[in-house]
Amino acid sequence: MSRLVDLMFSPSGCDYTTEIVCPHCMHEHEDSWEWSEGTEGDFDGECRKCGKAFQVTRYFEYRYQTRKELSDLPGEDEVCGCPHGYKKGSCGDCGG
Repeated sequence: MSRLVDLMFSPSGCDYTTEIVCPHCMHEHEDSWEWSEGTEGDFDGECRKCGKAFQVTRYFEYRYQTRKELSDLPGEDEVCGCPHGYKKGSCGDCGG
């Protein structure tokens, strides 16, 4: 597909946005998550401003956070005296 046809098909400002953007009038729809069931995939949409139909592809990005179990954290009497509170015997700042 040529760059010109690609731009006509999906204008700049419509790719990888946080909300659905109409490729006809560039209206941003603020309730994008409610447009379709599921997390990823293709579905048809219709602009609530200009009324024209378009195709939507939803991409989903996963992010994770990990943390120690509470039972693995040192008790108050097991930490050094520095503000960062490293476990006793492992602090490079105070030697505690």
